[in-house]
Amino acid sequence: MTIKDILKNSFSDLKYTILRFPLAILSGILLTIVTIYGNFQEEITYRYTVLLAVFTVGIFLFIFISLLNSFLQTVFNKTYYKYLTNLLGIVILIVLYYFGKNSNLNSQVYPSIFLIDLLYITKKFGTIVYGLIVFFIISSLYVEKLNNPKGTDIYIYKIIRAIGISVIFSIVILVGTQLILYALSTLFFDFIDYRYFMSNINLIMILVNLIVFLSNYPKASIYEDYIVPKFFKKLLINIVVVLLIIFGLILYIYFAMILIQRNILVRQIAYLVIVYGGFTIGTLILLNIVEDSKF
Repeated sequence: MTIKDILKNSFSDLKYTILRFPLAILSGILLTIVTIYGNFQEEITYRYTVLLAVFTVGIFLFIFISLLNSFLQTVFNKTYYKYLTNLLGIVILIVLYYFGKNSNLNSQVYPSIFLIDLLYITKKFGTIVYGLIVFFIISSLYVEKLNNPKGTDIYIYKIIRAIGISVIFSIVILVGTQLILYALSTLFFDFIDYRYFMSNINLIMILVNLIVFLSNYPKASIYEDYIVPKFFKKLLINIVVVLLIIFGLILYIYFAMILIQRNILVRQIAYLVIVYGGFTIGTLILLNIVEDSKF
């Protein structure tokens, strides 16, 4: 295969991904721009942080809407639904922005380090933001469940595979581009501001990572004949399940201490139980792809 063929195929895949997830990618572009803008500001207002949160929610919202549109098109054989659903998504983000903006009008200084800003949103608005993200992730999985009731386990595996590909791809590009910036700084310039290095991280780990992930995002199809690599099955059984068992034992020991001491750290244990529950449910679903699994 020639370089021309490689570029042609890459452009074709990119074009298809943009057509499939247009507003999710647009949200990623806006999130990248806003994050880079924050790198060069000495003082960041709370409204800037709210904007970051809104565009982050927008990515997950419009991924769900794109999948929903595909489902609606197969059911009703119409395309005009996508205009209504996309408009509804935009309205949701506008309402979310104004709600967040009015939740704290004090100007404060926040760091701008690759979405760390989201940790500084107020508790009430933050609960809504994280709740919406989780809701749209679960809803995206449910839409595929409607499309293909018997293929949920393979579908989740393919999503994990897409995440792995995008992370590895992004890290390789990030290391290469950071080395190029360092070489330029050392050989041709006396000094390149560290904020350019931070902006490069934002560009690669947000936008490039998102596009690569979406380009590998599974399509609704029948997965019965799909063969899962053996290394993934071994990873699931020999490592993930063992870690979850150890994690679960620690929680049970702590529950026993609660009964004995009659003292509980509510927020800490709540977060741990939610995380453990989410990972366990996902693992139990994925165990369906391991035919000889006893679990």
